[in-house]
Amino acid sequence: MVTPSLSSWNQFPTQSTQYSETYRIRFLGDVAQISSWIWLRSSYVINGERMVEPSVRVYPKPEPLLLRYEINPSLSATGKIARTIEIKKSFDGSKRYSSRADRDYSVWIEEKWG
Repeated sequence: MVTPSLSSWNQFPTQSTQYSETYRIRFLGDVAQISSWIWLRSSYVINGERMVEPSVRVYPKPEPLLLRYEINPSLSATGKIARTIEIKKSFDGSKRYSSRADRDYSVWIEEKWG
């Protein structure tokens, strides 16, 4: 479980070493009062170099979400890989939301197998 931040990417504590591309995401807290969303991305370390994939926007919902987040085929062809999921909080600058009005919340992600 991770609490998203506006200032930095937060990594989930465990790395995925499976080839699963489906995740279940839960938002914990007063979801109805959340005015932000999260960016979600994968990061990899390959041959000592850290790389990230483009991020996807995920809006908080009271019910669990299923997200299919594909592994780049060129990476999966290299053999066993370790993928870390990272999140970052964001707001729509065109609306009158502010970080002070947003509620604190946490995000829980479970990798689905099979």
